[in-house]
Amino acid sequence: MEPGPGAEPGPASGSAPELPPRPTPAPDPTPATGQWTPAPVRPTERQPTDETTTRRPVREQTEDRPLQRGETPCPSCGAGNDATRRFCRRCGIALTAAPVETKPTRWQRFLAWILPRKVHAAGDRPHVRRPIRWRRPILLLAAVLTLVTVASAPGLRALPGRGLAAVLDRTTKPAAVLPSAARASGSAAGTSPERLYDGASDTFWAPAGPAPAWMEVDFAKPFRLVEVIVTPGVSAEQKAFVTGGRPAVLTVEVTDGTGGVTRLTWQLRDAPGGQTFPAHVSDVRRVRLTIGAVYGAPDRPAAVAELEFYGR
Repeated sequence: MEPGPGAEPGPASGSAPELPPRPTPAPDPTPATGQWTPAPVRPTERQPTDETTTRRPVREQTEDRPLQRGETPCPSCGAGNDATRRFCRRCGIALTAAPVETKPTRWQRFLAWILPRKVHAAGDRPHVRRPIRWRRPILLLAAVLTLVTVASAPGLRALPGRGLAAVLDRTTKPAAVLPSAARASGSAAGTSPERLYDGASDTFWAPAGPAPAWMEVDFAKPFRLVEVIVTPGVSAEQKAFVTGGRPAVLTVEVTDGTGGVTRLTWQLRDAPGGQTFPAHVSDVRRVRLTIGAVYGAPDRPAAVAELEFYGR
């Protein structure tokens, strides 16, 4: 069926509807004639002011020169300065604590001339000096000097032997040594010097006169005399002891094989019984005992009951 005249064609049945047309954009409005348009913003230029900018002064570069005699070295840069300056001429640091370069002495100049300081080249590794160990050479030198001194002095040569003998005297028990002969300056009636070593304490020897008197014994073989036991008086019993005179001081002369004499002084107690006295004399051949002061009545002779000699 066709549409009639004057009728607008419509969409066909069964087809999609048409979209409305896109509106046309309106043109930009044109500014009216004579209207002001702002200009773009630009950074303003720097305007001159009354303040003046001060630049940091440039430090004057001084010519480097070696340290002169009498100048004060700077502790910071090492530059030399006059002694009157308080601040460094190069870096301006204070010079109050800096040492002053002194003039070397004559001895220092002599050592510098004899032993000049070695200047190493760049990259050269200097030799490290090791400290000299003086302990061992000093000990060796002291030992050599000691040996030479001991060898040159006869008295010093005997020191090691004396030390060993003294140790043996303390660690070894001495043995009894009997004399081979005896003599005296004089003997009272009924006494003899042989009674000094007969082993009996109720027999004695007494001099014929007052002190000083002496008694002497000999030995068949030389030995080291360590100690002597002296029993003073006429007896070891107290009642008989006080009836006679007793020696108070004995002067002992010990003769060795070379003829040398060692003198000892023994102070006795006024008491009965044996009294021990040290001797410590080597190579003994003869012993003489001289009576000095006495106990008891001075008109009575000082008697000695027994003498016992011990050695090794």
